[in-house]
Amino acid sequence: MPVFTLNWGRQRPAIKKYYRYEYIFVMSEEHTFISTILNDIEACEKPFTEAEIRKYLIEHLYTLPPDISEIEEKELKYEILAFSFIWEKINGSGRGSPRFAPKEDESSATLGLDEFKSTHVNDEVLGYWRSRTGKTKNMIMKSRYADLVWSFSRNLGKPADPDMARIAVDSILEVAKTRRYPSDEYITSKLKRALSLSLSVKDFNRFGKTIDLMFVIEGSLTDMPNYYMDIIDSIRSASG
Repeated sequence: MPVFTLNWGRQRPAIKKYYRYEYIFVMSEEHTFISTILNDIEACEKPFTEAEIRKYLIEHLYTLPPDISEIEEKELKYEILAFSFIWEKINGSGRGSPRFAPKEDESSATLGLDEFKSTHVNDEVLGYWRSRTGKTKNMIMKSRYADLVWSFSRNLGKPADPDMARIAVDSILEVAKTRRYPSDEYITSKLKRALSLSLSVKDFNRFGKTIDLMFVIEGSLTDMPNYYMDIIDSIRSASG
């Protein structure tokens, strides 16, 4: 677990007592409330996980300014919702649909986070995540937003945009190549998700790049379903 630091700035000492954690994200004093939070996360130099992003976002529900706009409050909740999903794993492949799985902790119970559920993903939420996909420069966040748009579109009766799946894959590959991830176990699970997404859009070029990176990180391919191995053999045969 990374060592967290939190710079409260000048205007928040009165509420510091509510925080039981220290954070890797350093709080700035610029822009709007939600954009400041997101900028602080993106400016973080240490690798972090989606769970750490979610925890940081939830803690800010304690500090909503009295003059916060309805739109900003919605956006904060959309961000929390985005980082409150995990993907069901099938035979270690990373395949499957996003499942709402908030961490059960005291802060969740206190804040009544039962309001954040997968059934609350609607066109407005999806549009916000798509917008964030284009705005964020953080690859972990970008992969999460893009993957959610791809995964939830059909649930809302919309065609799934293959570009969202490709953006998610490319973002995961960038995280792996730059080694900005907290552990090998973490990035391996993400690369398996990238394999699944690549196959979903029949993008064998990205599938091959993902396999190459898995070899670099792990030295071998382990816990891989047979159908993945068959595809790898086919790619190798086609390439001579």
